[in-house]
Amino acid sequence: MPPPAAAPPAQPEPRPAGFHTHDGFFLRFVIGPGYLRLASQSSANDLQASGLGLGDGFSIGGSIVENLQLSWDVTLFMGEPSVTGKGRSPGSTGAFFGLMQQGPGLTYFFMPHNIYISGSAGLGLVMLTERRDGQADVDHNMNIGWGATLMGGKEWWTSDNWGLGASGRFTIVQSREKATDSLFLGIGFALYFSATYN
Repeated sequence: MPPPAAAPPAQPEPRPAGFHTHDGFFLRFVIGPGYLRLASQSSANDLQASGLGLGDGFSIGGSIVENLQLSWDVTLFMGEPSVTGKGRSPGSTGAFFGLMQQGPGLTYFFMPHNIYISGSAGLGLVMLTERRDGQADVDHNMNIGWGATLMGGKEWWTSDNWGLGASGRFTIVQSREKATDSLFLGIGFALYFSATYN
């Protein structure tokens, strides 16, 4: 009697559509510590502020082609920096400082390493409020200006469509103070924890 034929090897289960690919709907959240700096570009107002803060943001959009995402990006920085310069209000003891940038952005993933670069440009706003002992806060109201963001990072797949990782982001924002028309330039650096759905 001839020996029985060997059973054919088991076939791997087909992967579901969209498994570990960057296509379709795109959603990313980021949060982490950062450094903020604000400086007046006017010689008549030498106000400067800098210090540590918290950065966060999100992107929402979809794929143009696989691995290339078009999204609307929102970036925020918040902190309580030190304030210096002749433009500093007398009696100031602290400050609240923030940056906001939002606009269209592009993200490209280098596969299979899941490393990405991302850029965004659009609207920007600098926020600065000086706090004073026993007196009213000094609020430097700003007009909406322009801003841009550049980010790069790496993620690791944790499910069919979710990836977690780390990234670094640089943001620059420029806007004018309403009362003095002084031009202010703000920059922010942050190291982020990221979570992306694709």
